[in-house]
Amino acid sequence: MVKQYPYILKVYQELEGTFDQATAEFEQGKAEWVNVGYCRDEINGRGGKITKTDGEAYTYSAVIYASKHCPKIKQGAKIQVWNGSEMRLEAIVQRFSQEQLHTRIWV
Repeated sequence: MVKQYPYILKVYQELEGTFDQATAEFEQGKAEWVNVGYCRDEINGRGGKITKTDGEAYTYSAVIYASKHCPKIKQGAKIQVWNGSEMRLEAIVQRFSQEQLHTRIWV
């Protein structure tokens, strides 16, 4: 049986550091890869282009499909697509679109 979303989608999240007034010390923020759901990716073999939010034409390397309930991922965020213990793709988000039946992420 074929799975619609066979891979794991991860987003790199960086939390800002904080200053503790009581001890007068700066605490470093955390940075980690967070699972946000399941997906599938399709490589752009034909050289298709998209228009980014700033109007720039961009030749994307792949489009990632996820469920329509995928949390919003900001443009410029680092993402990874994993197949078990093998990383399939690591890229920067160029465009994110939640649609009626699914979510598309261009990288």
